[in-house]
Amino acid sequence: MENGARKKLRDITGRLRQVLENDFRTNTDGGESIKSKAWRWAIHLAVEQAMTVRGICGEMSDLSTVAACRLNDRPSAGAEQCCRDLLAGREEEPNPFIAADALGWLHQYWYDGERQAITAKSGGDQYSKITAAEIIPATQVYTEKYIVDFLLKDFGWLGSLVAAGFATCGALRLARFNVNVGTVKGYFMGLPIPAAGCVVATFVMIGVKPPGWVFPVMVAGFGYLMVSTIKYPDFKGKGEKNRVIPAVLTLLLSGYILFLSWQSLPFVVFFGYVVFGILNTIFALFESRPSGN
Repeated sequence: MENGARKKLRDITGRLRQVLENDFRTNTDGGESIKSKAWRWAIHLAVEQAMTVRGICGEMSDLSTVAACRLNDRPSAGAEQCCRDLLAGREEEPNPFIAADALGWLHQYWYDGERQAITAKSGGDQYSKITAAEIIPATQVYTEKYIVDFLLKDFGWLGSLVAAGFATCGALRLARFNVNVGTVKGYFMGLPIPAAGCVVATFVMIGVKPPGWVFPVMVAGFGYLMVSTIKYPDFKGKGEKNRVIPAVLTLLLSGYILFLSWQSLPFVVFFGYVVFGILNTIFALFESRPSGN
C-alpha cells in the first residue's frame, strides 16, 4: 500500500473514532473510557469493511475485540450508520480498504503501543531477547490473498502432514544424493530439490486455486518425485539419453498450458522439466525390455 493510501486509511479510522466519541459521550455506562471504546469500535468497523470489500469471511477476533462487548456498549444506530457511510466513501475516491495489506495496517494501528514497546526493546540492550509471547501472530493479515488460499493448514492434520512430508522428502533426497555422489553420474536420481520447490512456488504464483484436495495431492506428488528413482537430466551432455518423443510430448503439453495462460510461463518451465523426466524414464523402461522372438 502506498503512503497516500495508508494515510487515508488511518484518517478514515480517525474520523470514525471522532464520530463514535461524540456518540458515546451522550450514551455511556461509565465503564470503559470513551476514547478506548470509540477506538475499539472504529477498528472493528474498519476491519469489517476491509474484509467485506475483499470477500473474506469469518471473524478477526485477535484484531477486533468487539465480539466480547456487552450489547449496551454498541454505538447508536445513527452513529453506526454514519460510520458505515464514511467507510463506503465517494465513488470517485480509490478505496484503501480493498488493498491486500489493509488488514495488516489496521492491525498495526490497533497494536501500535505494543509494537513500539517491542521496537524499543529490540533497539536497546544487545542481550535482550523478544519472547514468543511478545510477537503478534499477524503475518497472515499482511499476506496476499492468493497465498493464503494455498495454506496447507486449512486441510487439517492431513495438510500439515503433506507439508512435513514434502520437507522430509527433500531432506531424504539430499542425503541420498550425498551417498550416491560417486556412483550416480550424468543425471539426477529423483526430482532435484530446487525444481520441486520452484514448481510448487510458481504454481502458487499463478493464483489459480484447484478445487478440493488437488493442491495437497500435487505437493505430495512432487515430494514423492524427489525420493523416486526417476532420472532427470543434469544438462551436462552425459549420462541418461534424452529421447525425442518425451521431449515432443512435453513441449506440446507446455504449449497447451501457455495457450491457456501466458502468465503460467514460470510454472511451465519447471513443470515441463518434471513431466519430461517422468516420460523419459518410462520410455527408457520400454527400450530396456528384451524383444520377444
